[in-house]
Amino acid sequence: MYWNYLKTALRNMKNHKLYTVINVSGLSLGITVCILIFLLVRDEFSYDTWIKDIDDLYRIEGARKTAEGTFDFQAVSPGRMYRSLAETYVHEFDAITRIYNENTLVRPQGLADEQRGLERGVISETISYVDPSFFDVFDFDMISGSAVDIFRDNLSVAISETVAKKYFGDVNPVGNFIQLEEKDLSFKIVGVVADPPEKTHLDVNIIALFDPGRYSQQPWIERYWLISNVYTYVKLAEGVNPSHLTESFPAYLDTNIIPSETLGLNQSPSEAFNLRLMPVGDIHLYSNGTFQMKPGGNILVVYSFTGIALLIIIIAAINFVNLSTARSFQRAREVAIRKAVGARQSQLIQQFLGEAFVTVSISILIALAMVEVLLPWFNNFVGKILLLDFNDNPTNLFALFGFVLVLGLGASIYPAIHITRFRPANVLRSGRAKGASNSVFRNVLVTIQFAISIGLIVTTLVVHNQIQYANKKDLGFENSGRVLLKNITAKNSSNMSATLVSEIQRLPGVENVSFSGRAIPLKGFWDIPFTKLGAQDGISYKLERVPVGSGFLELYSAKLLAGRFLGDQHQADGRRRLTDDNNVVAQNIVISREAVKHLNLDGIEEAVGRTIRYKLTDPDTIYQITVVGVVEDMHLRSLRSKLQPMVYTLEEKNMSFLSIKLGPDAGKQTVKDIEQVWKKHVPEFDVSLSFVDQDFQKLYASDRLNAEVFSYFSIFAIFVSSLGLFGLSSFSAESKTKEIGVRKVYGASTSSIITLLIWQFSKPVLIANIIAWPIAGYFMHDWLTSFAYRIDFSVLPFFFATTITLIIAWGTVSFHAWRVSQTNPVNAFKYD
Repeated sequence: MYWNYLKTALRNMKNHKLYTVINVSGLSLGITVCILIFLLVRDEFSYDTWIKDIDDLYRIEGARKTAEGTFDFQAVSPGRMYRSLAETYVHEFDAITRIYNENTLVRPQGLADEQRGLERGVISETISYVDPSFFDVFDFDMISGSAVDIFRDNLSVAISETVAKKYFGDVNPVGNFIQLEEKDLSFKIVGVVADPPEKTHLDVNIIALFDPGRYSQQPWIERYWLISNVYTYVKLAEGVNPSHLTESFPAYLDTNIIPSETLGLNQSPSEAFNLRLMPVGDIHLYSNGTFQMKPGGNILVVYSFTGIALLIIIIAAINFVNLSTARSFQRAREVAIRKAVGARQSQLIQQFLGEAFVTVSISILIALAMVEVLLPWFNNFVGKILLLDFNDNPTNLFALFGFVLVLGLGASIYPAIHITRFRPANVLRSGRAKGASNSVFRNVLVTIQFAISIGLIVTTLVVHNQIQYANKKDLGFENSGRVLLKNITAKNSSNMSATLVSEIQRLPGVENVSFSGRAIPLKGFWDIPFTKLGAQDGISYKLERVPVGSGFLELYSAKLLAGRFLGDQHQADGRRRLTDDNNVVAQNIVISREAVKHLNLDGIEEAVGRTIRYKLTDPDTIYQITVVGVVEDMHLRSLRSKLQPMVYTLEEKNMSFLSIKLGPDAGKQTVKDIEQVWKKHVPEFDVSLSFVDQDFQKLYASDRLNAEVFSYFSIFAIFVSSLGLFGLSSFSAESKTKEIGVRKVYGASTSSIITLLIWQFSKPVLIANIIAWPIAGYFMHDWLTSFAYRIDFSVLPFFFATTITLIIAWGTVSFHAWRVSQTNPVNAFKYD
């Protein structure tokens, strides 16, 4: 019996090639998309699963209250709270550790470069300073040496396998040294730690002791409460409820933070600051705070991709249902004869379900072949290494079988029941099934198809427009034609920095150069809360500081609104102690328009010449800043971030970045010349050079990727929908052959007949727009709110999506409408 069902299924597929091609093509494409997204989603959910006792591990994330009264959580928290946490939650925490990551230039010692196979002896690395309980929280395997030895003093380190191989090749590095170039420190290597899996949020390659004494000149790292710089992890004791723990944090803050000793705090600590517990297993997808160790994923993007995959497979399944029910009248006589000779409805349902499973199985085989072909491109596209391996991961095979079962059953159960309900007597008497050609249900499904397609088109257009807006928005300065040279004042290059700058400035194509203490775009926040001395308002202010060299603002074409720029020719612009009061450290500054409002300075012109005094940690030192200029706000970060009140100060020390303005005629050769100057004077390590405008574009790389993915998926969805519409319009044209013949006999023109058929399929598309517009609008409005600066919400993408879908629908239907309208009416009556 089942063999007979199979032969019948294959014969039907052969006899109705158009419907077979449409069904198999749509399902194959939908399944291909689903498999690719399944691999991507599975990869995203596999982060940090290697960590032992991960269900008990949490990261404490901190947040200061914003001007709007909300808390913006960051991945980091204050280093100050480590000891008070241990004392307050003795029974709640099994272990606590901090991780303070510091990027520095590292030179291995003990082996010659040629022994290690290195071309450069100095490489930029991240040192992770941790507490002795680090290995109680994270169970890293030690390949050699002992974890205990790392914490015997503050000059011992353990390095990862990757770092060991990079610096020492096959030689055991234990006992050798690495030197921190910028700090003139040497660390003894006492162990090698196994590399963690690639799918982890941790970025830990060189581990050393977190020694508070090391940061005596950097109090914001370990002493300040309202400044967060470290990653704090806790391992909860058995039975501790994380929700109850979170509820206790406000009381903990109020108990341990002393307002009089805390910079800029003029309210209760729990009102100004907040903490939360983030499960380590959720960090990659759910922790959306700034300063992540590594770029994380986004659960909303995962949900979006999953939703898109489901929507595309739903479109393909709708095609199957529509074409199956549309063709039901053609198989009505077959069903009637089978019933007349004794076939039960359950047997007929099995037959049609079997035919559906044959179609789905063929589609899956084609989809698997397509996945093998597309996977290298897809991996390059999403920047991952995804594999569809049934041997190493049997769950893939089970998931595939489950997918076949669900898809086959879901797509075929209604057509199977619908077809087998025909009454044999009625069918054999009239030659067709009553109501078989009823199109109400099919129109509903077509409407759903195009609603999905329209939603994807709108989403794609809005995301694309926002990215274009970010790329073209006036940032308040010029970043094109600017090159950033890093590590200019590192130990090995500092002695040569004056020579480097002098030779670079003389290169053809170089217009100007200037130093800065921070890289553009900005990373991190350099702001310290303070209150004005002598002011009665009690307001806590914070200005984000950018240390710059002479000519920096001019180099980036900052727009001067009032006063003047900073420069070496003005002696008072530098930091100095007043001769008449040695306790006062004075400095001239340039501030942004936003800083004028933040400091309540009445106006831009009125701000110039204003002096503000405040204190920090040293009670005997007063800081005095005088505004000498106001510049237009500059967006020095992603447009997702709100403008900060900025202050630009003229500095001489720790200016690690050299900005280079290229002339209009500069080309690749100018960049090569800059690199040659670097290699000539600092051959120990590679030049680190980047174009500033490209660095800004990288801020939107993930959004750009999402936009491209949405674009491709929108094309897939429209293509699959068009396939179904093509099949339905073919069926509709054939089923209206007699009606069209009658109309032609009575004088109907070809254009009126084409209009008739086109309008039949335009109605579902128009209704689909009514459904899709509010849904797509809601999600896109919510997405745009993640940008502090965004496009105006316009109806143009919606009208464009409507126009595109109508054109596609008309173009798809017109061919069949024209073909049928050209038939001879005599043939139409003969057909009936």
